[in-house]
Amino acid sequence: MKMKKNTIAYCPFCNSNQPFESTVVSYDANVRGVRFTAKRHQTKCCKCGQDIYVPEIMDSDLQESFEQYKSISGLLTAKEIKAFRKQHGLSAVSLARLLGLGDKTITRLENGDIQNRSTDREIRLLMLCYDELEPLLSKGVDIANLLHARLRILSWGLVKTYSLPISAPLIQSTKRWGKCSLPSDETISSSKDPLSLLA
Repeated sequence: MKMKKNTIAYCPFCNSNQPFESTVVSYDANVRGVRFTAKRHQTKCCKCGQDIYVPEIMDSDLQESFEQYKSISGLLTAKEIKAFRKQHGLSAVSLARLLGLGDKTITRLENGDIQNRSTDREIRLLMLCYDELEPLLSKGVDIANLLHARLRILSWGLVKTYSLPISAPLIQSTKRWGKCSLPSDETISSSKDPLSLLA
């Protein structure tokens, strides 16, 4: 495989900064128990020919393997999250706050961190419902609470039971819940007509 000359990095064998070359090689990756074939850069010192560690390249390779894992595991990738945020003119902090997450969470996800399933579902739901929810933002409605409540209701299989679209009426639900006082899980599970919780 052809090597491409890059720039300089510290070589511990030469004990100095030296030009290095890198080539892309395949390897067996294992991320959270999921095995797949990924690619990484192999870097060699041009002076002594030894493999050397280049932090920026290793970090980039790790992020790429995480992105590949997300695609395989059905999670949103960093590119997908960032594209949605940019499409709607949201900063990373404002998107995080809409979701009720820590201010730095979206930045970390866009930089390669792997989100859990719960966070992934919340982001997907916001993506699907954003046009419906956008008019509520100027009214100070707690969007995060609405999303969490919607996900709790979805978790009881009501979408399957009632064939509801995932964007079923969040706007109307604010009339029932007022300042976003939400039904508990017990209320959802014991309701004879759970669909009324969305009315």
